[in-house]
Amino acid sequence: MVTLLGTLAGLARAAVLGHLMFQGVVHLDMRRFFLVTSALLVIFASGMVAYGLHELIGASVRPAGVDPLYDVALLLSDKSGLGLALKTLSGYNANPALTESVAYVTYLVVIAVALHRSGGPRVAPLPA
Repeated sequence: MVTLLGTLAGLARAAVLGHLMFQGVVHLDMRRFFLVTSALLVIFASGMVAYGLHELIGASVRPAGVDPLYDVALLLSDKSGLGLALKTLSGYNANPALTESVAYVTYLVVIAVALHRSGGPRVAPLPA
């Protein structure tokens, strides 16, 4: 009996939450939504590039240049809390090598310029 009540309560909450989410999405500016999500994807991808290069440096496949370029672990460590969340989402590293930093910034700049030059998405006119 308790399982049935829990199931019904969960379904009711899911239905209410689904309805509230639908009402919020109806009023969402899709252009702004995709602009923000595109920017986040570019940041995630640049973090993956930097992390991949970090692993190649660790395996002695690529030179590090200056290692570390700087160290801000005392201010924001990448081992706990906010630093760990930033590391997971954007590739944050408290003490990156020069080649990691250059790759991160280069990727961001190249993709930003390419997106800017493309003029963004083209919206097809609605049929009459």
